[in-house]
Amino acid sequence: MAKTMRGVLEAFNEAFSNQRLDDVMGFFADDCEFREMNGHTAKGKAQVRDAIQTIFSGAYGKLSFFENRMIIDEEKKEVCFSWNCQHDMIPSADMSLKDKITAAFIKLVYGQTFYWQGVDYFIFDDDLNITSKQSYGRAAMPKFVRGAAPR
Repeated sequence: MAKTMRGVLEAFNEAFSNQRLDDVMGFFADDCEFREMNGHTAKGKAQVRDAIQTIFSGAYGKLSFFENRMIIDEEKKEVCFSWNCQHDMIPSADMSLKDKITAAFIKLVYGQTFYWQGVDYFIFDDDLNITSKQSYGRAAMPKFVRGAAPR
C-alpha cells in the first residue's frame, strides 16, 4: 500500500502521543525545522530532537493529540492538522526537580487532566518526510479545559 500524508501523520501522532522520541524523529527529514508555539524555531534533526525531548520531559504531563480535522493538499505536500492536546499530569520518576516543580504547578492550576486546542501545519518532501512542523495555539495563552478531551 502506498504511503500517504494522512497515514504518515496518523503514525507520527501515535508515536508523539506515546512519547516515543526515536520513532517521532524517524518521520523528519534531515533538514527539518520545528516552529514551536513559543516562537522558537529548531533547525535540523539535532535541534528538533532536543525541542521534542523537552516536551517529553514530563513537566507538561503525558500529551495526547486527538484529531479535530485534517486538511491535506496532495499537490503542495502540505497538511493542516487541527487537534485537542490532552495533558495527563502523571509523575515520572526520572523527571528533574525543575520539571517536577513545573508539573506540580500546572497540576495545581489546571487539575490532573486538561486539554487545549491548536493547529499544526506540516510540509513534506517528495518522500513524505516532514520538512517543517509549525505549531500554533488557539490563543496567545491556550484555553485549558479541565477533564478529558472530546474524541
